[in-house]
Amino acid sequence: MNSLPSTSHSQQNLNEEQLDRLRKVCGEVEFHLKDQNVTHYRPIRTDLLSVLRNVRNRLNSEGVQLSGLYLVGGAASHVAVEAYKYADLDVLLSIASDPSLTEDGEKKIFGLIRKAIYEVLRELLIQTVGYAPHQSALIDKEVLIRNTGSNEAWSLFSIHNKDGRNLELKSVMRMAREYQFATDSLRIDLVPLMDQTEGGVAMYSYFEDIQEATRLLRGRLIDTIHQNRIFGGGLLKYCLLKLRGYRDNRTDYDARLNLWRDMATGFGSAWKMMRGRAMLDSFLKNHFSPMDLDGKRGLLRNLAFFLQLMEEGVRVEVTREMERLEKVLSEQCGLEPDPIGQHPK
Repeated sequence: MNSLPSTSHSQQNLNEEQLDRLRKVCGEVEFHLKDQNVTHYRPIRTDLLSVLRNVRNRLNSEGVQLSGLYLVGGAASHVAVEAYKYADLDVLLSIASDPSLTEDGEKKIFGLIRKAIYEVLRELLIQTVGYAPHQSALIDKEVLIRNTGSNEAWSLFSIHNKDGRNLELKSVMRMAREYQFATDSLRIDLVPLMDQTEGGVAMYSYFEDIQEATRLLRGRLIDTIHQNRIFGGGLLKYCLLKLRGYRDNRTDYDARLNLWRDMATGFGSAWKMMRGRAMLDSFLKNHFSPMDLDGKRGLLRNLAFFLQLMEEGVRVEVTREMERLEKVLSEQCGLEPDPIGQHPK
């Protein structure tokens, strides 16, 4: 996996207030079976660090070494800046680099990671309900991206919480882009807290300047570096941030236009490679509650602005899919469908 930034500008130790927030974030987590009809199962309650410790111990016993465990995503941003809101708990398990690994060796490691996570969930189920339904009953999403010889090799397990506060465990051997915007560029080392070692707890930023990253967070501003590497869901994330009231940090229109073009290009490339409809449906499902119809429609309106920046074939397909979704959502709201094409505010 790519190494963490190590310059003095890209890392700092948490202060006491941030440490207190980290301890709260790493406190009790709650998992639920996905089958809402199974009312006699109690929720599974445990603490985050215990889950991670047990997964790490099982991997160690199988000879899989982790080079780090990090809190990432919105929860890490909340630890840095209290006002930042988050839903899921995102944890990154960094797999120690081994250039001698063969394709079969990589497949074996990701298989062992899956086995370790499932065994930990099985133990939690037995402790809570006395026996274990299949562990997949707790898994909302399981993804493996592994392209031999490429810069992508990672897996994701999303453990279900009925209130939308899933625990997402991402195990990374290689990843093309470590973050999209300053709002998700932070990583906090969890090992000192897990192992109760002395010394500070380090926070890193792939934004290169951690002070600038936290300034952008406090100001609810959007910015990035290496914008030509933003792929797929990065454009949807931008539209979501705009919907939540974030503003562009770039005041120059041409600079914003260049960012918009790069995001639209990356989105179009992903749309052609993946099942575009599934990508958009998945984003709406993962970032909005089922009843937040206004929020979903707002994201579609923001996305519509970028249609003019996409190549024609992609633009036609995306427009068709957005019109379908808008019709479904407006019918659920009892309203007329909105025309597609509003500039993100």
